[in-house]
Amino acid sequence: MTPDRALFTAVNAATLTGFSGAGMESLLWPGRMVILLLTVFGAFYALVMGGHLLCRAVGLHYTDRQIMRTTLVIEAFLLFGVTPFFLPITDSVIPAAQLAIGAFANSGVSWGRLPDATSWATHVIILPLTVLGGLGIPVILELWNWLLRRNPLSAHTDISTKLTAAVYLLGVVGMLGLFFFEYGDVPPRAAMMASVSAVDARSLGLDIVPLSTWPTGVSWCVMGLMLIGACPGSAGGGLFVTTFATLWTGVRRSFTGAPAGRPFAIVCVWIAMYALAVGVTVLALVATAGQGAGDRLLFLAISALGTVGLSHDPISLVGPPLHILTIAMLLGRLAPLAMLWWLGRARRPFV
Repeated sequence: MTPDRALFTAVNAATLTGFSGAGMESLLWPGRMVILLLTVFGAFYALVMGGHLLCRAVGLHYTDRQIMRTTLVIEAFLLFGVTPFFLPITDSVIPAAQLAIGAFANSGVSWGRLPDATSWATHVIILPLTVLGGLGIPVILELWNWLLRRNPLSAHTDISTKLTAAVYLLGVVGMLGLFFFEYGDVPPRAAMMASVSAVDARSLGLDIVPLSTWPTGVSWCVMGLMLIGACPGSAGGGLFVTTFATLWTGVRRSFTGAPAGRPFAIVCVWIAMYALAVGVTVLALVATAGQGAGDRLLFLAISALGTVGLSHDPISLVGPPLHILTIAMLLGRLAPLAMLWWLGRARRPFV
């Protein structure tokens, strides 16, 4: 690999983004092992650091040791318990392990064949793992305690699970509506494709259903889902689903004359900064890769900043455009953690 592609590939794996292309398909097993290790450690960092900052921001009482131990147990279970289920599909251990850990880590890096949109492995293993990884370790611990001991759920876990389900349903309905508008019919396979894409587009980016199989308008629906992203403190990125709940709460309080609160102000700044980052990334890509279509460059910018990794075609950029995507991926992984740290300084619960 050239140095710019090597840097892009390393950041692509460590930030759990998962773009395809840039020479990753030509990696031999030592290189693929490095990518797998970067995914494992990247997921550990994102989940532990995000879980720690989330607990401070929303007032959950899980210790760092509990979060670290749970993350290690889940990753060990994925590597040794889930990997064998993917061996018949990938025909190799490293791609199977990458698929298992990547599903939970919301990373789209993969090699070889992927399960089809109608495969049982997609709906029984990959999609549930993706949703769990997009909730975060503190939410998983709360749901586990609720199932075993019937402990009451916190406001954050309650709103996170409800909004995750709502965004999934909106994504499915939106894609099926565009499909019906384009073709006048919605076959059962299209419904399964919409279900997969509604989860895949929010953060996984595994490209189980290629964008080329959808009508053109679906790309804009996918961009909306990538902007929304997963939950704070998780392996996913984006603006976070709870951001919109806090925004709505603050606006409603403002109209009733009550103080909107500091979290509302921070969320407004967060949305403005994210929009600015998307705009700057698009302008930089246009300036350095002017031959690309504007909507495709916007799609790439949102995908990189959301650490999703979806693209219409494998990444073949070189030089400055590739460096811009690399910086965007790093920003998309670190900026949400900085936002959670800022919220945690308020010492007030943040939904």
